[in-house]
Amino acid sequence: LHLLVGPLEVPIPEANTIVQNATYLVNGSYTGLSWTTFRHNLYQNYTYDYTSDGQMTDFATVFGVLFSGVTGIMAGANMSGELKDPGKSIPWGTMSAVLFTLVCYLTVAGLSAAACSRFLMANNFMYMMPINSIPPMITIGVLTA
Repeated sequence: LHLLVGPLEVPIPEANTIVQNATYLVNGSYTGLSWTTFRHNLYQNYTYDYTSDGQMTDFATVFGVLFSGVTGIMAGANMSGELKDPGKSIPWGTMSAVLFTLVCYLTVAGLSAAACSRFLMANNFMYMMPINSIPPMITIGVLTA
């Protein structure tokens, strides 16, 4: 994140036909770290999803995306034959992976909530690219995840 840069206007993709029109291009706001922005984003406010023909999102949709994003941490348990003490190492390694993943996800969510408007996060799913110091790193992360 641009922690040392001031507020930015981040373009909303033209593919987002829910908020874009042919004559006026809409932008979202990157405010930088702000307690006011964090408080504004603190509670849920499900909106229409521009990538699925304008369907309304709900808790189940958000949970489905999150769940599929964290199931890869169980891949380490598949290599149990190579461990010296699988009975001890698998539970410890799995719990460590879950905790590390949880901390990473909560950190990204907290920093995003404190630095980006709700409108930006709901209407540009690649909002991290324009606000990152090294935008290609976001693409690399998405492709390797």
